Amino acid sequence: MNLLKNFPFWVAFYIAVVGLVLIFFTVIGTAYIEFKEPNKYLVTAGSFILCFFGVVYGYLALRGKLEPKGPSVTEIRKQSVKKIKTESYLTKIAKEDPDPKVRQAALKRLKEITNGG
Repeated sequence: MNLLKNFPFWVAFYIAVVGLVLIFFTVIGTAYIEFKEPNKYLVTAGSFILCFFGVVYGYLALRGKLEPKGPSVTEIRKQSVKKIKTESYLTKIAKEDPDPKVRQAALKRLKEITNGG
């Protein structure tokens, strides 16, 4: 799905835009939001920080630094299904597990146990 692939970029864009909007509201006084003098500087500093983190997050997403390292949870669950020896538990996993890959691994393991024994 394309939306999931681009999700980090959408988050980065949203964070940066929120920072820019808050900067706009603090620098240009509007009738919608008005900041008093001591809070104006805090909101402006927070806005710049939000904008900066949005840009940094987008850069990290672009460089691929946000990808998880190591095996996925599904892969670990599939590996653990291969070690199970109880037919009833494998049957339960094959019927009720929400992940289709884990269900297939449980069915395969169940076939190995029943054909081998």
